[in-house]
Amino acid sequence: MSHKEKPHEQRKKLIVYGMLSLIVLYAIGYGVAFAIGPSHMGDDVSYSFSAHYVSIGTFMQTAGDILTLRILNILPIGLFYFLFGAGVLSSAAWGITSFALSAVLVFLIGKEIYNEYVGLLASFLFSFFPLIAIYSTTMSDNIPMMLFVNLCIYALIKGMKGKSRAWYFVSGAAAMAAPLTTPQGFILWVILAVYLLIELLRRKISINKVTLFLVAGFLIALGATLLFNYINAKAPLITFTANAKYYSQTYRPDLIPLPLGEALSFYPGVMFPYNNAGLNLLSSDTSGGNTTGFFFYLLIIAAAYLIVKRDKHSYLPILWIVVGMLYLEFGPQHFSISPFSYVLSHRLDRYLAMIAAPLTLLISAAFVKFVTSSSDKEERYIKISLSAVVLAFLLYTSLQIIVFQHNVASAERYPQLQAADYLNKLPNTTQIYLDPGYGDLTTFMHFNNTQRFWYDYDGATNCTGIPSGAYVLLPRYNPNPLDSCTGSWQLVLAPQLTNYSSTAASFASPFVTNLYYVPAVTNKTSGK
Repeated sequence: MSHKEKPHEQRKKLIVYGMLSLIVLYAIGYGVAFAIGPSHMGDDVSYSFSAHYVSIGTFMQTAGDILTLRILNILPIGLFYFLFGAGVLSSAAWGITSFALSAVLVFLIGKEIYNEYVGLLASFLFSFFPLIAIYSTTMSDNIPMMLFVNLCIYALIKGMKGKSRAWYFVSGAAAMAAPLTTPQGFILWVILAVYLLIELLRRKISINKVTLFLVAGFLIALGATLLFNYINAKAPLITFTANAKYYSQTYRPDLIPLPLGEALSFYPGVMFPYNNAGLNLLSSDTSGGNTTGFFFYLLIIAAAYLIVKRDKHSYLPILWIVVGMLYLEFGPQHFSISPFSYVLSHRLDRYLAMIAAPLTLLISAAFVKFVTSSSDKEERYIKISLSAVVLAFLLYTSLQIIVFQHNVASAERYPQLQAADYLNKLPNTTQIYLDPGYGDLTTFMHFNNTQRFWYDYDGATNCTGIPSGAYVLLPRYNPNPLDSCTGSWQLVLAPQLTNYSSTAASFASPFVTNLYYVPAVTNKTSGK
């Protein structure tokens, strides 16, 4: 009997892993085709500069810039810069890599908790989850953070199942790695603490020589972090002290921009982004700021179905989502007793990457259980057809969102890319004046002689502050003190967003810039 089953099992394994390979190839191909690189969604420009310094061996962490502390986002990008040079694709390469590897980890987690079919469907849905797909082509720190969170959970499952020292060690090391991409990675510690405490109380695990390898992996990764900090910044604890100092401020309009009521409604609004008019089919030109599609609606149905069916396998994904969401919604970025202070964590949609894996796992588990729960052939066909319609709707609407958001990001980049192409043909001593928000121009120009770039227009507020022979990048739609100078300057480049839809162009309009040349006749007495 076993001899007859072996070829069948081999074929099944070949099909499953073949399909997983196609999902990974899709993730990579999508990432390469849709690569944005430095974007206006987050701190990408700062990461780009730090990665450049890594590539030339001058990177330095500083307590005054907490973005330099996110070394597991910066160092890999720096490696891509070193190997391939700075540019759009090399800037997005670490995000794309994290996206593809996470798709594999979602499959593996699903395979361990449920079965390979749940894992495969979850990996497929994960690759189309709009929020992940959108940010994976940028330099977002949350995509690498998600990779280490997924790795930590998978390694913990393997360690617990096989009583494996090696996997426990990997899980502990990954737990330390997650917050080295972005401080939101510390939420993983809360998820782990709650889960391990419950498992200890349930006597599913015990503290012994095997499980202590989880602590060993964490401590060794922590030691490596402290050593790196000491060598690089002469401050071993800078990762913790600088972040704590920055986030301990009780009021920062830039971090907590919303009143309490609006802040608490932020994540529900992101997860369920539709008004009372109903769940309208999305078109690729009306998705606005939507980054989650219908995934969270389906999650509620899926979780309820699995709970009613008493599916014990869904315990970990549900716990993962519940604890993660409770912290995102109510957790503090700062807490003190005397004087009492409780500041809610800063909130952004991309922080939901923390729970992207269990989200797709629960949806997939519900679909598979729903389809396989009937032995009647006709009833099963009906369930398969219904599931196929729901999945097709989910994928269709998600693709519309992904395409629209990509078009907006691409339209935002277009003026800087056009300016970079024009300026790259000029001598690399040409002085370039620009707003700090357009710092990605430096990346697109491959950091060729960064000394010629003058950010915030070098403080210039009138025409005489800009020397003759310089080029100035001015926003087209936002007022600027130098707008009055454009009558005497030469307009050399005025990018038009004619290749984009009117809606995408409207979203991108604040980032459209004109490039001007300052003739010698306008500034006879000015100079640098």
